[in-house]
Order: sequence, then C-alpha cells, then structure tokens
Amino acid sequence: MSAQEKNNEEEHRQLAHLRRETDRFQEEVNTEREKIQRSIHNLQDKIDSRERLILTQSCTQALKGKGENSYTDDALLNARMTAPKIVVGGTAMLKPWTPLEAAQMAKDAPDPFTASVKYYEWLHKICIAYTPLPRDVEMLLKLGYGSRWSSVKSAFQIPQERDWTILTNNMDATENRLMNWLESVRDTINGLAVKHGDFPQVTAMLQKSGESVADYILRFNEAWDNSAGVPRTTEAYKVLATQTLMNGLLASVAHICKLHHPDWSAKGCQELCTLLATMESDGILKVKKDSAKTDKGMMLQQVQQEEEPEGMYYQGAHNRQDEGQGYRKETWLGISAMFA
Repeated sequence: MSAQEKNNEEEHRQLAHLRRETDRFQEEVNTEREKIQRSIHNLQDKIDSRERLILTQSCTQALKGKGENSYTDDALLNARMTAPKIVVGGTAMLKPWTPLEAAQMAKDAPDPFTASVKYYEWLHKICIAYTPLPRDVEMLLKLGYGSRWSSVKSAFQIPQERDWTILTNNMDATENRLMNWLESVRDTINGLAVKHGDFPQVTAMLQKSGESVADYILRFNEAWDNSAGVPRTTEAYKVLATQTLMNGLLASVAHICKLHHPDWSAKGCQELCTLLATMESDGILKVKKDSAKTDKGMMLQQVQQEEEPEGMYYQGAHNRQDEGQGYRKETWLGISAMFA
C-alpha cells in the first residue's frame, strides 16, 4: 500500500471517529433537552395541580350551605372558567384530575349510604361547577363509596367521553348528557342507600321507660338518618317512618295518640312528631319513671273514655313485638322494591 493510500485510510478513520463523536454528542444533547422538557412539564403540572387544589378548596367553600342552583354564583362560574382545560373532540373540557385532587375534592363528601340526598346534592354541585370528564366522575364515586364501590359500581351507567358534552349556560338540559346523567343517577344513589341500609337498627329504637317523647323522637331521627338508608325527602320515608315511629312508642303513649288522632297513619312522620310533641307539652302525654308499671292503668283509663276500633296499623311494639316486626319487614320489602 502506497503512502497516499495510507493517508487516505487514516483520514477516513478520523472522519468516521468524528462522525461517531458528533452523533454521540447529539444524542447527549437530545437526552438533556428531553430531561429539561420533562422537568418543565412536571413543574407546569405541579403549578396546575396547585392551582386546581386552590380552586377546589375555594369552590368547596362556596358550595357549602348553598342550594342546588348555586352554580350560578360568581365563585362557581369563576372556578369553572379558570380551571385548566383540555380539548376533547373540539370542545374545551376540564383537565383530568390527579388522585390527590380527587381526594381533596371528595374528603368532605357526605356518606352516600346514610345521607344519600346530601351526597347527591354534593355530586350535582361538583359536576355543575367543574364539568368533569367521565373518568373524574367515576373517581369521585369510587372515593365516596370506598370499600363498597366494587359492589355498587355496576349500578352506575357512566357515559363514554365521546358522548359527554360540556355544560354551557345556554344549553338545553334535555340535550346535555351530563345533566341527563345527573338526573338519572339520583334514583341510583337513593336506591343503593335503601338496599344497603341497616333498617333493623331503626326498628330496634324503642322508647325507654320514663323517656320523654321529645327525647325518643331525637333518638329515632338520629337512628333513621344513620341506618335506614331512606332519605327524609322521599315518599318512602313518609310511608315507612310513620309506622316505625308509632311501633317504637310505649304502648300507653301510642294508644293515647291513636285515640286523639285516629287518622295518624295517613300523616307524614314529621307531622306525627309535631303532634306528639304538642300532646306532650299540653300534658296529654305524661311519661313517668315507673311508666312500665302504669302503662296498663293509663290505657284502661283512656279506654273508658273512648273505644278504639281495631285496625291493621295497631301494633303495640312493646306488647306485640313479633307482629310489629313482621309488618315492618313486609313494608320494608315493598319500599325496597320501589328502588329496584
């Protein structure tokens, strides 16, 4: 090989080496650029997340104590307008929540089993304020129902994202999938509360010997709210709570109430509570410490004044407990079927 050929070969080796070094350097530059871009992106996400948390907290405060239509308030409109958005199918929608944001949103949510009406109102307000994506709504529901989500998930029919349209002030509610879903999910939430309620805890709430009617009503309402699974605003409450409350009264108290108000079974529970409280304050109902011993005497005295006709609703909870439980069980099954 001549000297010229050797020189050419050496130059080729050097050029190849330079190309390799250049390529390696370019790869390093690209890698560093990607790292910088990721850092910028992560930083922006943290900023967005922090802004979202602030918006979430301010919106949650704005929601507390307000009515179902409170989304027209300036605070909620501002939260909806300023929350980070993404474009889905040409429509600007809320940027998906991170688990931390969803947890922050749901931490003050009412219990869907013991306060289903309040839980629905909370969910409705959140959806109106933020117009979340389906995956975000499902995340809120999962956090709300906790460990029992897997057993109730199939009851919720959440639309696909392509069918989920953003809420605007000028959009007809009948044409809006989010609004339609919110309307339909009300019965789902109430039905699940009934299905998973612990109603025996309510039927076991009996008036104690010597306990005032007012104190018993307070205990009854607390047990109902915590265990019945039937919201006080529903028709089912009016039907079932009246009978259950009457069954739990001392036999003498229930008897006197029925004598003074033969139409008691047609009244709502709240109205019956008011009647009982009025009768107690007027001195018609007097529960003594030894009421268990005087029940029979009180009843005999009242029977001498007026004879009560037999009726399907008379169940002395303290004297005919088995029959009362049987009636309540049958009625409860009927109420549950209303939400099936």
